[in-house]
Amino acid sequence: MSKVQTEAWPEYRFLPRNWWVLLLQAAQMAHDYRKLLIALGGLLLLMGLGHRLNPPETATDPSSQPLVPGLPDLLADPVAAWKVSVQHTNDLWLLPIQAVQALIKPHDGWLPWTYAVLRALGTGVVLVLMGAAIGRIAAHDVAGRPRPRLAEALKFSTRHARTLFLTILSPTLGIGTLALLCAFFGLFFRLPAPYGVWIGGALAVFPLLLAIPMALLVLGLMIGWPLMVMTVAAESEDRYEALSRAYSYTYRRLGRYLVLVAAAWLIGSVGWLVAVSVARLVLSLGVWGMSLGGPGTVVRELFAGSTTTAEAAPPLAGMLPGFWQRALKLLAYSWIFSYFWCAVAAIYMILRRDVDGASYSLVDGRIEEHPRTPPKLTQVEAVPSAGQAAQTVASQDSPPSGLLR
Repeated sequence: MSKVQTEAWPEYRFLPRNWWVLLLQAAQMAHDYRKLLIALGGLLLLMGLGHRLNPPETATDPSSQPLVPGLPDLLADPVAAWKVSVQHTNDLWLLPIQAVQALIKPHDGWLPWTYAVLRALGTGVVLVLMGAAIGRIAAHDVAGRPRPRLAEALKFSTRHARTLFLTILSPTLGIGTLALLCAFFGLFFRLPAPYGVWIGGALAVFPLLLAIPMALLVLGLMIGWPLMVMTVAAESEDRYEALSRAYSYTYRRLGRYLVLVAAAWLIGSVGWLVAVSVARLVLSLGVWGMSLGGPGTVVRELFAGSTTTAEAAPPLAGMLPGFWQRALKLLAYSWIFSYFWCAVAAIYMILRRDVDGASYSLVDGRIEEHPRTPPKLTQVEAVPSAGQAAQTVASQDSPPSGLLR
């Protein structure tokens, strides 16, 4: 009898069944120490480039400072904690946009503009390399394969650095080319009046027409840049394939993409609150344990960043408690960066399944011969029974069950 392929889910279904399970598993995958170490290194580099990842402190009295400055207290003020969580869940997505905004704003002289250019390039390099390494590990998690080692993920990222950079720069060069063409038509307004106004106004329709593809490139780059990085991380493709997939998934499934991003954002904000609460608990218990044997007020003020207490101690010794407090806080921040790329990997796999009909187990263009999960049924008889059809659709739409490791 003839066989019928059932790779993609039915058109009447907006999202695959149990899609939210894959996003929840992305939150669990973010706890992997490999991803956290890569995210931590990326955070340190971004802070070296001048990005402020911590909210400013408002308390002026050191004794009134919270034990963990910058980390919200969920029990003391749930609303404020939720606002801070929502803010930092968007950090990674907004960093390249903020770097570009700082680049295009007016500058006094060449030195500030040169610094803005170098800062934007450095931000892009860190985000792309960090994202490719974390996304490579996350893609194997979603596919149900053994995780690459930390060195293997970093080696993959550096080996594909040229492809990653060209993938992000290609739309930027296209936008710049179209902008130069628009600038050519703007030169007509420099002609002596009234000829410049007449000619420039008559030809203004052409810059407006050029602005249409420019807007599509800008929107696709702002919304789909994580998918470009993820295509290279999951498929080891060249820049043309990465651009094609990213723009195709973004515009052909824009509604589904935005719904998945919103759901991942909500899950990430809750997960970051959990990570922050664990960090606060760890530090609180550590300080409490040390205060049992030492002066509690001094220990607490040192870990809370009290400059008065720190000045009374030797210079280096007074800085050590604050150093460990900031290290713990930075580790809590690294979770959201790790989760960001795990969620991007999950969203990419869902969209790829929708558009291309590719299996979740597909990485680098091939499926694992001996996966950790049993192979799913991909073919059914032409005239199946009602129970068999329902079971087949359910197995097709469900993500691999071996993700929870």
